[in-house]
Amino acid sequence: MRQYWVSPFPPIHILDGAAFNTFTTFQDISPAPAVTLPVNQLEPGSEIWLEAWGEFSTTGTPTLGLGFWYGTAATSLGTGTPITTTTGATSWPWHAEYQGRVRTVGATGTINGQGSWEIGTSLTTF
Repeated sequence: MRQYWVSPFPPIHILDGAAFNTFTTFQDISPAPAVTLPVNQLEPGSEIWLEAWGEFSTTGTPTLGLGFWYGTAATSLGTGTPITTTTGATSWPWHAEYQGRVRTVGATGTINGQGSWEIGTSLTTF
């Protein structure tokens, strides 16, 4: 009989990821070092739960999009539709969450899930 534990997967980050002042495609803003799942860690029926949060600032009305990716091929687990933000945001919060279940594994494995994201409309309001 197998035994399963629920716990965060190390490394547990305590520092912010990279900050960007401009970009036109999705950029990796995760803290370093990257979380790497050991070989055969995921199996059919495994459940994953991802959560991220941060802040953004603007001087214009840029488009902001958030999402989660998996693997070296940058396979999208879930991305939100980018939205145009309000001008003059200073350290406004964002929050993203994704939960999925592994359906198949291997070179063409699948994870079925969904998520949500929230973008701040002020320093204290989503």
